[in-house]
Amino acid sequence: MTTGDFVEIQDLQEGDGIMSYNTKTGKFKRDIIISMDRVSNKNMTCSEFTFSEPIKHTVDHPFWVLGKGWCSLDPGLSTSDDHYLPSEEIGLLEPGDKVLLLQENDLIESTFLGGEKFLRYPKTVVTITKLKYNNAFIAGGIVVGTYGRREK
Repeated sequence: MTTGDFVEIQDLQEGDGIMSYNTKTGKFKRDIIISMDRVSNKNMTCSEFTFSEPIKHTVDHPFWVLGKGWCSLDPGLSTSDDHYLPSEEIGLLEPGDKVLLLQENDLIESTFLGGEKFLRYPKTVVTITKLKYNNAFIAGGIVVGTYGRREK
């Protein structure tokens, strides 16, 4: 939230203020959640990063990788019709990639160590689909992208 408190994504709602991240300027901005979605997904993973607790996420969720831009464990799925950042190129998230981690109000580099699929049955996942100003926010301490449906 914009107060500096960390809040579980399932406890947020449309209209709430959060801190977003501008990947072009490298700056944080107070932002407003325009829309959120609950989606059923059976492609879950648990990824490990240096200086962070393991993060549970969908394999198609994009992370901001230094020197590469948006990357996920399944770029093809990330850019399919109704997935993340359909207008952006999304590369493969690989061990050794550097992501941005928010720690004590500073962004530091954190290294992606790997991810392992662990869930095959559908799980309801809450995600932010649109922010007023930017397309990135902090989840689990790491800069990640919003989930945006393609215009049809």
